[in-house]
Amino acid sequence: MKNQARRKSGLRSSSPSSSVKPVPIYHHRDSGMKNQGKRKSGLRPSNRSSCNVCDPSSSVIVGICGSTIRLSTTNVVNEPLQSVILQPARRKRGRPKNKSVSVRNSSVDTAGEESPFKLCNIRKDPDILIGCKRKLSTESIDGGNNKVFKSRMKHRRNSCRMKSNYIGNRNKYMTRSKSTPSSLKSNTDDVPKQLNVEDCNDIDPFCPLMNEKLLTLLNFPQPHHVDGYQIVNTNLPTVSKNIRLGNEAFTTYGDLGKGAYARVVRASSGSSNVALKIEKPPCKWEFYIAKEIQRRVDPKTRSGFMDIKTAYIFSNGSVLVTEWAKHGSLLNIINLYKQHTGKVLEPVLSLHFAIEVTRAVEYLHKCKIIHGDIKPDNFVVRSLPTVNETEPCLMLIDFGRSIDMTLFPEGTKFSRVVTTEGFQCNEMKEQRSWTYQTDLYGLAGTIHCLLLGEYMKVTKKNDEWKLQKGLPRNMKRELWDPIFHQLLNVPSCDQLPNLTEIRKTLEGAFADYNPYVKVQYFNHISNIVMGK
Repeated sequence: MKNQARRKSGLRSSSPSSSVKPVPIYHHRDSGMKNQGKRKSGLRPSNRSSCNVCDPSSSVIVGICGSTIRLSTTNVVNEPLQSVILQPARRKRGRPKNKSVSVRNSSVDTAGEESPFKLCNIRKDPDILIGCKRKLSTESIDGGNNKVFKSRMKHRRNSCRMKSNYIGNRNKYMTRSKSTPSSLKSNTDDVPKQLNVEDCNDIDPFCPLMNEKLLTLLNFPQPHHVDGYQIVNTNLPTVSKNIRLGNEAFTTYGDLGKGAYARVVRASSGSSNVALKIEKPPCKWEFYIAKEIQRRVDPKTRSGFMDIKTAYIFSNGSVLVTEWAKHGSLLNIINLYKQHTGKVLEPVLSLHFAIEVTRAVEYLHKCKIIHGDIKPDNFVVRSLPTVNETEPCLMLIDFGRSIDMTLFPEGTKFSRVVTTEGFQCNEMKEQRSWTYQTDLYGLAGTIHCLLLGEYMKVTKKNDEWKLQKGLPRNMKRELWDPIFHQLLNVPSCDQLPNLTEIRKTLEGAFADYNPYVKVQYFNHISNIVMGK
């Protein structure tokens, strides 16, 4: 009878279906709770995959060719450039032969006609086009005193012809990359500016193959990535009670999460409790993103983002060692509170968590990184909330789907549509270009879970996206309705809502609460989580 009552009162949301076998999001849960008990009531973790598996039939490959290319360059100087102009070849019968890039030195001709191509300084900025329908393999070779890239084309159907020449006016055909904001300049100056693509429909920012090419282009790992990055030239060991990774020994205590491609295990090493994310094939991208975030954000806010202490990269898999959050995820908190009280979170609690979630997304976007999978499952509770806290109590995890926008030229937009229904931002539903909107939609969905204890559903009426189920009148609609409107109705990629202003609005509303009320409910949620 007890279990039946819980089933009736608990909040559930059906897992969105997908054409590809989904991978659950792994969040750090307390292993002391039985898995069966977790499933009986409350919101369920979504089955949205943390990383798309590359479709073998997909034509989204890293390469250099095509007639719609516009290459950008940095550091334009008055000196001879090494350039390459790309021209599509006519179709030829028979099996095409591989072509290589021809590079030579010359001075820039100040006269010339309009060209669809821009010059590329290969010596200083070897660009690689993302989204080409032909495969490209690159290798670094020594060209005198300069390092250049020799490209080998592996054609599917048509051959591609490349000619070395200099045409046109330098100021007309060469573009200087826009400067990095001063707040990030010290941390992102050495991140190379990448390519400029006129048509981004073929770009899949979630493609693991593309991420591997980007890491190769970056010469990963760079000096600031080396700490904690270990390559082990053996296969991934079998996970047992006691496991040794590199020079470190771990004792495991059971799974925190398990899916088709990865599992998260609670473990300890000495006196430290950690979580081990074990994945096949190896995922270097998540380690790269986590380290870039730690490097770019303000030191005071670093604890709000998952830091990977060590990454063991094996031949057929990887193990990421991260902090273990013993209080579980934000989704656990929402469900646990309702199981004990029969109600959704108190307004002061949901407002407090909404501020933390908004702040995390705000700071992440200032680093020019898109998380790609914002939801309650991916916020873990590293510490219980207090009135005078100096560090974030929530930590954003799982960067397997993240996008580093500094690796793309300014103004790059994407058209890739996530096939998992229920997690498509409105731009994807309408076949419009998107960038940070996918995170803004996830932020709105997370706040919706905090307020109503259920997953968000939206509908479009009179050219405006709205919540399918409106907020109750006693829920400060004058505060929340404008915020949902901004997050769900983004005019364009160039007109994004100001998350700083949204956060300050929420902080102002939180400051209006009586301090005694805050302490009362903070103690209440702490007692529930601690089982008192």
